[in-house]
Amino acid sequence: GQICRFTGTNDNGEAIMSYWTTPEDIFAQPARVKNIGKRGAGASVKRVPNSIFKVAVSTDKESFENVYSGVTRGFSFVGLNFGEFTFGTGVRGYVAFSVRKNNIRHLRLKFYSDELDKPFGIYGAWVEYGVGRYVK
Repeated sequence: GQICRFTGTNDNGEAIMSYWTTPEDIFAQPARVKNIGKRGAGASVKRVPNSIFKVAVSTDKESFENVYSGVTRGFSFVGLNFGEFTFGTGVRGYVAFSVRKNNIRHLRLKFYSDELDKPFGIYGAWVEYGVGRYVK
């Protein structure tokens, strides 16, 4: 793929669909199933004014399904909406989200924004899992 840099937050008034996906992860255990708990995933995100951060998950059993949507806003009076206000002051923030998948062989995460003038930034992500039985 390609990485593109934009200087605005929309394309002539249309939302820019921006996303980043991880490769399919077998967690170094191709012959065993994996279980991911309720709070077994998270991301280190960049706080951006007027932002949104969405996460979708894909496994060997299903295609991408949205599991999290939230704001990662930093502080700025430009376009401030007190209904979406958070008190994070640093550039980097941490978000935990629920994945809860059982008996999967592989997992893929998609971090995205599909709303008008709502960018996002991500530094990294993690998933905690348990190893189960052998794949049948």
